[in-house]
Amino acid sequence: MIFEFASYGFNKSHATAYALVAYQMAYLKTYYYKYFMTVLMSYNLGSSSLNQDYIYEAKSKGLVIKSPDINISKDKFVFKDQYIYYPLLGIKGIGEITCKDLLEERKANGKYKDYYSFIERTKDILSEANVMTLIDSCSLDSFGLTHKFMVEEYNNAYNIAKFSSAFKSKMVRKEPSKDEFSLEENNLREKEALGFNLKYSLFGGYEHIKRKYNLPNLNQLTVRRNQQLLFAIKRIKIIKTKNNEEMAFLEIYDDTAIIDAVIFPATYQKYQGILEEKKIYLGLGNLEMRKGKMQYIVNELTRRIQ
Repeated sequence: MIFEFASYGFNKSHATAYALVAYQMAYLKTYYYKYFMTVLMSYNLGSSSLNQDYIYEAKSKGLVIKSPDINISKDKFVFKDQYIYYPLLGIKGIGEITCKDLLEERKANGKYKDYYSFIERTKDILSEANVMTLIDSCSLDSFGLTHKFMVEEYNNAYNIAKFSSAFKSKMVRKEPSKDEFSLEENNLREKEALGFNLKYSLFGGYEHIKRKYNLPNLNQLTVRRNQQLLFAIKRIKIIKTKNNEEMAFLEIYDDTAIIDAVIFPATYQKYQGILEEKKIYLGLGNLEMRKGKMQYIVNELTRRIQ
């Protein structure tokens, strides 16, 4: 029995040290919550699933988590003016070297004043894909331009930055357009950039529905039957079975995750008329693990969510 206990038992000094650390953390979390969460999320920056949980917890306590800001964010979470800013290093595709170069440029030459000067100053740091990801993550929103305009104006802005000295009279900035991507598209683009949504949520008006039906987020799922979920459809793929019956494979998402779903022929025949990408549904179905990934087998579906 002693040998078995020794495989997991702590001696007194070890247990005391753990108890002291636990007490210190509990004290800091209680009395310095905003700073505690800022450091905790920075420490777990490599785990998007953990940080999603921490962000939801922080929001429930009244903290505001801001999207990354090219003139405020750093490589870690930043607490400033009563807000916590998401880090540039947490954006997909922005690695440590790229983030370091962006911050060093900002430190050496001051804040990025506008979109065109940002492109000019970072043309040797960022690829086009990097800039698109920064736009999608809302990192450049402080420039006061729409995402759609920045995406469509990138090539012109880059050419102005690279060739303006040689073709100064022929290269001009375009008048900013107010046209913007739809909420659904910005929602998906932000999710691709961050892994979840901080600003563009399709589900902000459905919190009362989630509470009413006790609905989990898609990043909190476990295997079970007869689970109701609130989700939007990202992609629909229709196939025919060996019996020449139509069925559908879906990618579904909420503010926290994207998972696969399937609608078998009998169910598909019943609901095919209401299936549409980027629309929100309340579903009932079974959660299963397939090839190491969670899959939702849809049995019932409605867009009349009350």
